Amino acid sequence: MEIQVGGNLGLSDEMNSNFSAAAMSRLGSPPLPGARGTLDAPNASATNKGGTASDARPFEGERLFFNMLPDYLEPGLDVVFIGINPGTYSNRAGHYFARPTNLFWSALFQASLVSERLTPQDDARLIEFGYGLTDLVARPTANIDELTAEEFVRGGESLRQKIIRFAPRIACFVGIVGYRAAYDRNARLGAQSSPGWGNTQIFIVPSTSPRNAYYRPRVVDWFKQLKQFRDELTAQGERHP
Repeated sequence: MEIQVGGNLGLSDEMNSNFSAAAMSRLGSPPLPGARGTLDAPNASATNKGGTASDARPFEGERLFFNMLPDYLEPGLDVVFIGINPGTYSNRAGHYFARPTNLFWSALFQASLVSERLTPQDDARLIEFGYGLTDLVARPTANIDELTAEEFVRGGESLRQKIIRFAPRIACFVGIVGYRAAYDRNARLGAQSSPGWGNTQIFIVPSTSPRNAYYRPRVVDWFKQLKQFRDELTAQGERHP
């Protein structure tokens, strides 16, 4: 398994698929003061480059330099799951989709994509099941509107190169907002009809964030559709090696 840190740019557990047009219009605004490379938060704890929480101690308004969540990637995976960017909660925890109310980990099990119930602390173990993790934008934020249009463009190109390099069967975006901001504003959920990246097909599921109230009841169904799509591609590969 190859673990990379700080080079992943893109889609997060804090993202709402129903992101408003007003918020989208702010993507071109400059980043907040101290947003690049630092985290201003009382009582926050830093995370180390391995993606695990460092010693937590209170900070009263101190500025923290943060480390991004690591990529969990290796060549030839079945699916690489792509978040928009780390939320501040996940960044502090040092794990992907770490908020207890995020549906990502339960949806994997309920859709039979994994054979056991996993938690955010198992994120590095996803490799065992043939899955990887990365983000479209590496910088942690509390809200999507803190990201700039430039970050989406730059992150999108970096991610595309990364996916072509590791060549998973499927690149699955968790949430449609980041994909629309980086690649195609007219994209819809599910398998994308546009050409994939190399031999990788693109699939989009709804955001699993608790903020995504509209799609929340249907998240598991979309993960089941992802599993069906994966199984179909696997069968095709077995018939035409």
